[in-house]
Amino acid sequence: MIHRIIHIKEWKIDMFIDDGGALDNKRVADCLFYMGATQRIINRSLEMINSARPNEAFTYSNGKHTCIYIGWTTSGAEFINSFVHELRHLVDHIASYYGIGNGEAVGYISGEAAFMLASDICRLGCPNCTKHYQK
Repeated sequence: MIHRIIHIKEWKIDMFIDDGGALDNKRVADCLFYMGATQRIINRSLEMINSARPNEAFTYSNGKHTCIYIGWTTSGAEFINSFVHELRHLVDHIASYYGIGNGEAVGYISGEAAFMLASDICRLGCPNCTKHYQK
């Protein structure tokens, strides 16, 4: 499992990505617990992770902190689909918190997050990069 921590403005993002390696469900649960998620949310998240169904993901935000989990995907295209979907939730949460409407500011937030995670996007979203990646 890949765990990236990035910051946009004063916002902290914990990004967990199933890359086919060992899953560390406790780290995801600990992140959610630290953020103040209810036990129900933590349990539902762990059920999703433990089910090992493909192409599933979630985003949880509280205050200026977001936890994103992207499970294993069946293709690079599915990874990009999950990533963009969860990124949209992240951007919506940030924009709502700061009272940012649609437009350029939202585009910059999306671009900043994608830029910071570009190596993972390229490696997991591109079949050529994926097959050359060494764990």
